Amino acid sequence: MKTLHEVRKIRLISPKFAQQFKCLGEACPEDCCTGWTVDVDGKTFDFYKKAQHAKLRDRFESMVVAHDPKQKSHSRGTILKASGGTACCFLEEKLCSIQKTLGPDKLSNTCSSFPRGLFKIEDQVEMFFTLACPEVARLALLDRNAFEFEENVHAVRTQTVAVIGGPNPSQTKIANRIRIFAINLFKNLERPTWEKLAILGVVCEQISTNIAESQLKETNVDAILSSIDQLIEKGYVSAILADVKPQPRLQAEAFALLLDVIPNKPLNDVAKQRLDNAKLGLGLKTHDQPICVDLLADRYETGIRNLEQVLSNNQWFLDHAVISDILWNKFPLHHASPYQGFVGITTRFGIVRLLLAGTCCHDPNVTVDELAQVVQTFTRHYQHNSNFRLNLDGILERSGWLSLERQFLFLRASTC
Repeated sequence: MKTLHEVRKIRLISPKFAQQFKCLGEACPEDCCTGWTVDVDGKTFDFYKKAQHAKLRDRFESMVVAHDPKQKSHSRGTILKASGGTACCFLEEKLCSIQKTLGPDKLSNTCSSFPRGLFKIEDQVEMFFTLACPEVARLALLDRNAFEFEENVHAVRTQTVAVIGGPNPSQTKIANRIRIFAINLFKNLERPTWEKLAILGVVCEQISTNIAESQLKETNVDAILSSIDQLIEKGYVSAILADVKPQPRLQAEAFALLLDVIPNKPLNDVAKQRLDNAKLGLGLKTHDQPICVDLLADRYETGIRNLEQVLSNNQWFLDHAVISDILWNKFPLHHASPYQGFVGITTRFGIVRLLLAGTCCHDPNVTVDELAQVVQTFTRHYQHNSNFRLNLDGILERSGWLSLERQFLFLRASTC
């Protein structure tokens, strides 16, 4: 059978764990498509509609439907879910029947690339991964060297490489410099994650102010990043942030808002149990139980202490979660301003740390491997949920937590 999607070998930058990643197949505790809309690109859509394979033909005909041409979409159609369920109609015993029967080149671009992504910025192609995949979460969060970046040759579908940038190359260079600064910042284990987030906030606020005043040039960004580096090296930043004290009760007010936007119905029983355990650890026994801020603050404080113990030999765990967020969300390339992108990172980080603290309060003997799967659950069932993201966007701004000073208070939690 003729190859549908050709692949080419190209040189690209990828995190070190990319070489180790391999789909777990039937052994995976999840699958790639349950609950999600599976988009189909035009070339694959046309093939499915013409395919005469005896086993798959009827499903190709009835379960692969075209998008409304009036709606803007980069894809031609969608694969429907199996009758009465939330899984893709082609999923059979946790494996894709299209791949199993016709081969991986017959998958849509969406299915072929997951959990990877590819983008080109400033003539450099990069590969990134989502923590929504259990095996990616394990590799990315547990290996200290996971985010050492390497240049290697990979076979890829070149049509899946997204080109990042707009009509102003200078602005793209500026955004990319901020992104690289942020990644390098979180690779340094000398400071707690919350402090590095605070430093990133200072950088983003300064640069966003320059943008608003139409004074931003590449030299301005270089000067800001250089001055921050010098302040960090001389210890001035740590001295200033030392005055910021943990305020769990104040944070609990923000956490109560965040908990309200977490959907109560994950897509499988394993994810539901993980979320329930985290909520039980935070003192929430039922989904409709009113949140007691004082109890939440007390449980959170206990959970953070337990979390520090569990992560004592994996100090990079939270940093790697942030780096993954930066890469997957293309911070700050797809945001109205660097500071807006920063607030998005802190909001998602706040929820992840809250769920981890709740899990550690519920079970102080939880393992770091199990914590990695809590992060995977959040990413898989919530961060990729468009309704959740819509409800989450702007929640801290609407609740008075947007300023950098308030962000410091939101982030400060002992040494995490």
